[in-house]
Amino acid sequence: MLSPKKTGNFTKKTWKDLDSLLQNTIDPSLKSHPSATIFVSDYEMSKDDIISEAQKNGYTVNDEGDYLEFY
Repeated sequence: MLSPKKTGNFTKKTWKDLDSLLQNTIDPSLKSHPSATIFVSDYEMSKDDIISEAQKNGYTVNDEGDYLEFY
């Protein structure tokens, strides 16, 4: 049987959340083609700001519309 659906407000993620995700996911020592995917709408920053900051810090970013892929 299912538990009741949780209720509450979704809190948008921040730069700190994104940095943590990328640092913990994109680690070449853990896998041969490390990548991470995010839904832009989950973050308080704009898509352009995320892409710019990621590229400035050495990430390759694929813009897939509603989501971004980081390598």
